[in-house]
Amino acid sequence: MIDPPVTIRQLQRPQFPDRIGFNWTHRVLIRHPAYPDAENTLLDLPGLDHPEGGLYYGIAFEACSILAGNRHDGYFTETIGGPRVEASNEGILRGRKYYFHIPHPQRAKMTSTKPYVYPIIPCFREWEFPHAQLPPSWNLAFKRYNGSYSGKEILDDKLRIRDESCRVSGHKWGCDSARLCPLTESVWYSDNEMSRYANDRQKLVPDTDPSQNAIFMRLDLRIILYGGNFVLVPKPSEGEMKLVVHMMRPFQELVRLYHNTEVHPLRDVAPEFLYTRFAWTVFRHVKPFLEKTSRQHPRSLLLWDERTIKANQKECTAFVQQEPEEFSDETEQSESEQDVEVEDKEEEDAGEETEEAEKEEEEEFEVKLKTEAELKVEMKVEVEVETEVEMEREVKVEPKVQTELNGEAKANIISEPEVPTESEREVTPNAKAKLNGSTTPEKRADSPDDFDFSQRKRRHSSSYSPPEYVGEEDRGRKKSRMD
Repeated sequence: MIDPPVTIRQLQRPQFPDRIGFNWTHRVLIRHPAYPDAENTLLDLPGLDHPEGGLYYGIAFEACSILAGNRHDGYFTETIGGPRVEASNEGILRGRKYYFHIPHPQRAKMTSTKPYVYPIIPCFREWEFPHAQLPPSWNLAFKRYNGSYSGKEILDDKLRIRDESCRVSGHKWGCDSARLCPLTESVWYSDNEMSRYANDRQKLVPDTDPSQNAIFMRLDLRIILYGGNFVLVPKPSEGEMKLVVHMMRPFQELVRLYHNTEVHPLRDVAPEFLYTRFAWTVFRHVKPFLEKTSRQHPRSLLLWDERTIKANQKECTAFVQQEPEEFSDETEQSESEQDVEVEDKEEEDAGEETEEAEKEEEEEFEVKLKTEAELKVEMKVEVEVETEVEMEREVKVEPKVQTELNGEAKANIISEPEVPTESEREVTPNAKAKLNGSTTPEKRADSPDDFDFSQRKRRHSSSYSPPEYVGEEDRGRKKSRMD
């Protein structure tokens, strides 16, 4: 029996919910009134909260209040000197350009008519958290979500048990912990005493890792969150505040899927950490304002120690560079991953120490060989120098020695005997015999009687071969024979 073929399902495409449309080209510019329009844009945000384009008033106001040093007495105008925009916390800014003003200080209110050059906090690390001054809407949004949870598990396991699924999409697989106050801001976390909002009894490392500072989130959404592309903020709906997703950049697919979508219930999450994430994201959008600083209009900046300075473009750029780069998936890791990394680092350190020891031994051995080679070269040079000196000495002595040798050679030279004349020639016995007609030669008195003349080799016979070298002794024999 053959089973029926496999049933292939059709390709599932993202199903966008039926909701109001979006005006993708509508952007809301919030400007600083004390600078020229060409360089005074504080924030440039998409207007996605109305079908024809608009931005929720509460988002714009809280963002500008944070930049102005937690000032909640500011207001919006559509022109620099125009009237205030009357909008409640539930309203929407429908225009495209607004100026955010801060009232003049009391000492200058009566003497100045120009817009107040209020200072701006340049980066997140210079911002001080407003303890006990959290906007009421943020506390109201947590009344229906806040709960309690106690556990001794590590953070990832604790969030998996506490949240069960991604708090944005609802998916259970492919999720991990998403920190609200980033791990890279541990110094800021400590300086602002943010640990007061953490209820964990178990001390986790690093200090920015309590469960109240994290939610369970799908990995791709966590990367988008770390890039400053969306925040979780309270918005009014049906007479109450609800925590929703607000897109800070107009990514169309994400906007259609998640913008103004209510998040899943949160338990044991501190609203102060969500407000911290919102502030961190806002400071990522103020960078163009600092980068457009001109020489004629330096920026008035408010620092951590409540000092106000006038900063030129170079100084503003330095503040921009203090901010860390956009977070990647590898930036924040679970505690178990950190433990594994610590073990790997210890092993790497041990291996590096071993390699360094071996390298030092090799270097010592090379130095030793080099020293020996240098010694050999020095000895060789010394020998060569001594040899050259001796050769120079020999060259200086050579003419004298050569003269002496020439004298000895002249003394040893044997001159050829002079040929006697015919009158002086002595008549030998043989010649006398020939003259007397006798054929028998007369024997010499000093020759033995038994001398065999037949064995005597003649000088010109064919069997005669002259000696290869005639030394002094041979010359003497030859002379004696001739005699």
